[in-house]
Amino acid sequence: MNIVILISMVVFPAACVCLPPAIEDLSKKGEYGQAVEQIEGLVRGCKETGNCSKLLLEKAKLLCKDQKIKEAQEAFLEAIEKAPVQERCVSSEEQGDLQSFIPLYLAASGSEEQSKKLEQEVRAKLQEHPKNVSLKYFLAAASATRGDFVSFFDQFYQVYIERPDSYLAWKMRGVLHLRLFEACSEESMRVAHRNKAVEFLKNAFSREPQDASLIAKLVFLLPQEEKKKFLEEVFQDVSKIDIPLQRSECIYLVKEAIQVKAFDVAKKLIGKAKLWYEYSRALEELSKEVE
Repeated sequence: MNIVILISMVVFPAACVCLPPAIEDLSKKGEYGQAVEQIEGLVRGCKETGNCSKLLLEKAKLLCKDQKIKEAQEAFLEAIEKAPVQERCVSSEEQGDLQSFIPLYLAASGSEEQSKKLEQEVRAKLQEHPKNVSLKYFLAAASATRGDFVSFFDQFYQVYIERPDSYLAWKMRGVLHLRLFEACSEESMRVAHRNKAVEFLKNAFSREPQDASLIAKLVFLLPQEEKKKFLEEVFQDVSKIDIPLQRSECIYLVKEAIQVKAFDVAKKLIGKAKLWYEYSRALEELSKEVE
């Protein structure tokens, strides 16, 4: 079928896209590669950025179904860059609800059980306050935790259009760039993804400094010569960190602080860790290195 005809058949309601029947049929048959080729043809002929974005979202989902996760993440990030955002003002109530779920969200990281609890509680809250759109980022996070990236792409995209400046929008995009930094073998692409990951994660941290998991990710990404200054700035006052770091993250940061000779940071973190955890043999061993 002619590409021009195909483009004319595409309808773009809200944040979703109704693909031409030919592409839908290929997808249902599991012929994802051919479906992706058809979408790429539509993208090349698409003149409207928002429509192009929605096609790229569908491409990302098809690539994901085809188990091409790296390519799917790349297509999704491209879709987000072109997304037709309609940013609206966040009410104090919505911001308060968002803040109230952050401890549970951080506890749910990597835990399917906690992730299910987060999802249930967020859905209940959204039934009461459906206009508090930012909370839908937590549903996207829950989908990612259980490995359902097709749902993650859809959920993230829909909320991003209305809340593009949320801390979670910056964080999740940063994490995707971090994963691509790790997955890429081409040096120029690794550098590009690292730079984007650092930029986005710093933006996330500036909006939500209580998410200490961002610190570990940034320390992992930053060049060696920048780590000491960053750690010293962030941990200038550890008393401000109310939500505990995961034990593994804390140990990692202590090791990194010791490696770059930020011994004061290491001591502060170990002192805080003794309040967070009952006992950690690894941290006890590390404390001997900074005595």
